Amino acid sequence: MQNIKGLVKPTLLITFFSFLGITISFCSQLIIGYYFGATAERDAYFVAITIPTYLSAIFIGSVGIIFLPKIVSILNNKPSESINFLSSIFWMLTLILLSFSVIGILFSSSIIKSVSPGYDVQQNALTSKILMLLMPTCIISVLSNFLSSLYQIQNNFLRPALSSIITSVISLFFIILLSNKIGIFGLAVGYLVGSIISFIFLLPILKTYKLRLYINLNSSEIRSFLRTLFPLFLTGILFRSTSLFERMIASGLPTGSISYLGYTGQILAILATITSSGIAVSFYPMFSKMWSENRMSELIPFFNKIFRVILLISLPIFFFFILFGEILVKIIFERGAFTSSVSIAVSIALAWSMGAFVFQNLGSVVSKVFYVTGKTSVISIIASLEILIYISLGFFLSKYISFIGLSISLSISSMFNILLSLILINKKIFKISFNYLLFDFLKILSISAISFISIYYLYHLMRIENNLYLAFFLIIGMINYFFLGIVFKINEILYLKSKLLILTSKLKMIIYNGRN
Repeated sequence: MQNIKGLVKPTLLITFFSFLGITISFCSQLIIGYYFGATAERDAYFVAITIPTYLSAIFIGSVGIIFLPKIVSILNNKPSESINFLSSIFWMLTLILLSFSVIGILFSSSIIKSVSPGYDVQQNALTSKILMLLMPTCIISVLSNFLSSLYQIQNNFLRPALSSIITSVISLFFIILLSNKIGIFGLAVGYLVGSIISFIFLLPILKTYKLRLYINLNSSEIRSFLRTLFPLFLTGILFRSTSLFERMIASGLPTGSISYLGYTGQILAILATITSSGIAVSFYPMFSKMWSENRMSELIPFFNKIFRVILLISLPIFFFFILFGEILVKIIFERGAFTSSVSIAVSIALAWSMGAFVFQNLGSVVSKVFYVTGKTSVISIIASLEILIYISLGFFLSKYISFIGLSISLSISSMFNILLSLILINKKIFKISFNYLLFDFLKILSISAISFISIYYLYHLMRIENNLYLAFFLIIGMINYFFLGIVFKINEILYLKSKLLILTSKLKMIIYNGRN
């Protein structure tokens, strides 16, 4: 429990600022939905942003993940080599990403034709122009992630958390200022400017590490880093391409399909940021330290606890959005160009994607086990199989049930990833008690289902459609969930109960002393 306590402060800090950033980003989505709904313009932006996001994901999912445990190891064992190592990686990344960005700008039209074969000439031209504005963001995103890792090594989670808020605030400002004047281009300009200012905000950490203009590919540490990186980067080209293939398939579906899936993806990203991003970020350096110090007696229980905590947070949300998703989307989004038909389509896609929400939350922790232990080729193979399942199922199902088929495929492929990952961790890294994890999963699944299915039927039985009324039933559902967790003797809920009892006792004492 001591390790979990060590995670509480950074996790709460990250989650708070992530929530603040997501709230601002969410306001942006409301305004974007109001102006653009599920129109051809909105489809074009979703396709254009896919390219720099895809490139960023490849680099962050390989370089960004491997970099942290590697630099921690160098700082602990060979501190004199850290400056040269950091400098080499930083400038290599800058040069490579700059090259990709220039290529993306020069050949934007050809790239969009490949990504969206279902687009006509006019739609292709619009999307290409948006892509030209957005391509530099791939450089900024990857280097910002690099800088954030340097802060995290020092247990400084505040500035990286604030940087994402800066991006969201500036993007929101530009959307409001420019959407009526230059349409969807206002969104692209806002995101670019926000990313640049956010990156500048992170730059001071470079003074701490004394970064210099230096690249040395002959360094033993660089060669070791590149050998570990290569298989992960190579296969990342495939397994980071989920959204890319989604856009390719959806470009041949009716107008608005890309937007339905895009809004769904953004809602899932918001939920993931609130529920698991703080845990995953604070988990990673602590898990890396335990592994490097060979503290296996602490590491395995630590992993099990984090796994259970994510389930405790994710499964209630899973049931709530499946049962109340349509009502929630209508309440929040339905205004302006975001019509009733768009609300229904987005809520359907969201419901079928909620399985992916749960499994990807688990994946944010499970995948890091492979990165920390250097088993990058294993996770690369798993993720490659995942994307192949997604593409095959998505292509087949979309022919019969349109964009819904892509949502179903995402949930199934994400489930496959987690199941196979756990099996291989058990076989190659450390022993997992599957009976223990399954028992926990079934307990949490049961109390989540009972808590939210009961209030769903009660809500509809009362036949009162009111926002406050829905919020009231959500609170009732969470109270039911808490008390059922006590009945089922789930450790974390019992721990929370003990803390609440202590807090209640202190409040009673304060009130008693105040009266006397």
